[in-house]
Amino acid sequence: MENGLILEYTLHPDGAHLVRALGETPCPALPDTLGGLPLVQIGDYAFSASQHKVLPKGEVHTAQIGTPPPAPQPLCGNFLQAVRLPQPLQVLGNAAFYNCRKLEQLSFGPQVRSVGSDLFTNCHQLTRFVLRAAPEAPTGLPPLLGALQTDLRLTFTPNGTVLAALRYPEYWEELEENAPAHIFNRGIHGQGYRYRQCFTRGVVDYTAYDRTFEVALAEEDPTMLAELAFDRLRWPVALTEEARGQYTAYLAGHADLAAGRLIREEDDEGLQLLCSLSVFTVESLAQARQLTQQLEKPRAAALLLAHQRVAFAPKKKRYSFD
Repeated sequence: MENGLILEYTLHPDGAHLVRALGETPCPALPDTLGGLPLVQIGDYAFSASQHKVLPKGEVHTAQIGTPPPAPQPLCGNFLQAVRLPQPLQVLGNAAFYNCRKLEQLSFGPQVRSVGSDLFTNCHQLTRFVLRAAPEAPTGLPPLLGALQTDLRLTFTPNGTVLAALRYPEYWEELEENAPAHIFNRGIHGQGYRYRQCFTRGVVDYTAYDRTFEVALAEEDPTMLAELAFDRLRWPVALTEEARGQYTAYLAGHADLAAGRLIREEDDEGLQLLCSLSVFTVESLAQARQLTQQLEKPRAAALLLAHQRVAFAPKKKRYSFD
């Protein structure tokens, strides 16, 4: 992510509040402080094209970060692709990312404690959260996850290195009518809601998370489940032997689905680990190798071919003269 920003903000007893950002990069990285105070709040509609709907509370100050861009524009709406939020951030205001339809990734620290309404409305491409915190640390994940109901992959990356990855499937709610009684009940569909409840005082409850997998098998997408299973095996934070067994068993029937993302992202280390789990069958390996050809990924193709020669080498015939 690049810097070269013009930031408008207000100052309050708790710290600085961002009003809006201008620049030329679709992937801004916000500083941790503004005006000598920690940047603790992203204001209402701060990254929305509808910023005119609210007036800042207090005097607006301006700060330049890095080299001032020659032709700055508001960083909002469809221009945004990824945002690195400040480490001290505590509050995300109402509709802060409203209608950011091309936003794909959000990076944030562990101190977020409050999110406003309509925070991610129409952020249909937002599929990645990067949490700059340890996997066992208490964080503000529950309200953030609750604000986004679409399929999401979360990585714990405290120092630039991934230490854990979790998948949160999509879920949706609808009113279901009990016609004879004219009573409407709220129905929740998809296991994403259940996965989002696996927390204890802000810390991920990995045991509860892993137990949800058995329930999710009946209705969730096999590719998503295969990627979830591999992520838990790759970064086995608080992984029990029972959970390890269920994930390995699932991959034994869906190894090609788990390999798909690794091949597309050219994640050779992950693909090598998947091979080392001995979960490929002849058929699933053939499917994965076919994908490397379709996507023209020669390194992945060579890696899978080497695995095939070792794992499925024809057995030499033995002769006996007795």
